[in-house]
Amino acid sequence: MGRFATHALWVACTASAGCYDLGGLRAGAGGSRCGDLGVQLCESFESGVLDPRWRMVGHNVTVSVDDSFAFRGTHSLRIDGMMATSGDVQGEILESDTLPATDIFMRGYWYFPSTTPPTAIRLMTPFQTDAPFTGVGLSVAARSSGFVPETFNGVTGMTTSSQLPGFAVGRWVCIEWEVLAGAPGRTRVWVDDVEYGDLATMQNTNPTPPFGTIGFGMLHASGAPAHSIWLDDLDVDTQRITCAR
Repeated sequence: MGRFATHALWVACTASAGCYDLGGLRAGAGGSRCGDLGVQLCESFESGVLDPRWRMVGHNVTVSVDDSFAFRGTHSLRIDGMMATSGDVQGEILESDTLPATDIFMRGYWYFPSTTPPTAIRLMTPFQTDAPFTGVGLSVAARSSGFVPETFNGVTGMTTSSQLPGFAVGRWVCIEWEVLAGAPGRTRVWVDDVEYGDLATMQNTNPTPPFGTIGFGMLHASGAPAHSIWLDDLDVDTQRITCAR
C-alpha cells in the first residue's frame, strides 16, 4: 500500500480575484503560477500542506512531495512505483469538487526519466465518483519513435494509440488532455502544445452518471521494474490552458 506525505497545495482560482497559496505567498517569477492563471483548479505542491480536497489512492507505490526537484517553484509530486508481481501499480491524487463540467481540460508537467519502462502508464482521467467508476483516461506508452499518448474510453471500451512520432523523455513534458462529454463527445491531446491530431476523435464520452472526479498520477499493470515519475503544475479548467501559462 502506498503512503502519502502531507505536503501539497490546492488552490481554486478566479480570474477576478486571482489566488494565493495556502501559506499566503504570491507566486513569483520562476515559481508557481497558480496565483495568476484564473483556472478552476491549480496545484503547485508549494505550501507544504495537503488540502483535504485531495485524496490519494495507492497500491505498490510511495507518493511524496519532493522539495529538491520541480518544474516551477521548489516542490513537485514524486511517485515511486515498486516492482510488483501482482496487482496494479497505482499512485493517483483525486479531487471531486471541480466537476461536473461538460468540457474538461487537464494539464500537467511530467518528468519521465530515461529509464521509464515501456509499459502503458495512465496519467490523468475524469471518471464517475460512484460505481461503476467509468472514466476516459490518457496514458503514455513507449514506441520505437519515443513515448506516445494513448486514450482509453471506459464508456466504449476502446483504446486508441497515436501513430504519430513520439516524444523524448528524460525531461519535463507538458501534457494537456481534453474530454468533451457527450454522445458523441470528443477527446484531444497536446504534448508541449503540439496536438496529436489522430487522437482528436468524436466518440461517446457520456457515462451515466456523469464524470464527477478527476485524477492525476500514475497507474499501470504489474511486471514493470521499479521506477519513478514526477508531476508539477497541475491545472483543470473548461478551456485550453496551454503550456505557456
